[in-house]
Amino acid sequence: MSFEATPTGIVELLLVSLGAAVIFVLARGKLDSNLPLFFYAGLAIFVQFTERSLDSYLFGGGLASALVLRFEFMNGLLTRWVLWLELIALAFISAHLAGDVFGLPL
Repeated sequence: MSFEATPTGIVELLLVSLGAAVIFVLARGKLDSNLPLFFYAGLAIFVQFTERSLDSYLFGGGLASALVLRFEFMNGLLTRWVLWLELIALAFISAHLAGDVFGLPL
């Protein structure tokens, strides 16, 4: 485990902390928050301007579930299912970013 405090690594850790904040907000039941959309916008900008890679299916699925949750029109069971998909996608993205920073294979 090797950590070098480069500007890219620090921005990546900021995205990990924003991802944790998004998970916290969604777990508290604030489904109409714009914070997940800000996270995915920041993540898209970060991936575009750095050489880091991210699975496009994970990014697209997480963004789609964030948009579906933001504009909620579903019953309780389907909302809960989409929320779990969103939380799992956020956890995997945050783990992938943290693994890139600390040199862990994920």
